[in-house]
Amino acid sequence: MTERGCGTVEALVALGLLGIVGAALLHTLATSTGLRASSSRGLQASAIAASTIEYLGSGNQSPPPIDQAFERSWTSDPVADHPGLIEYEVVVEWSGRQPERLELRGYAWSGS
Repeated sequence: MTERGCGTVEALVALGLLGIVGAALLHTLATSTGLRASSSRGLQASAIAASTIEYLGSGNQSPPPIDQAFERSWTSDPVADHPGLIEYEVVVEWSGRQPERLELRGYAWSGS
């Protein structure tokens, strides 16, 4: 028996360790891809809610259509102690790994 190279046992241990590290790396990559997609949807929902408040606050009655992956609803109520000030609440919902929801409130003068 010589000391050069490695034996079958050493090679199998090295392959086993490489497999474990590879599986952990693949899991990390899959998780980060899922989080990136979820984050992207959250940013889209935030932009939809903010633009809806801007659109409604400028006096328009119905904001433009949105991507079918999202559902949007809104309410508008006058602020009791401030005549002419309207509070808008926009809710944007979408499905990812689980149903998600974003609520955004904003205020605008009605001009009256």
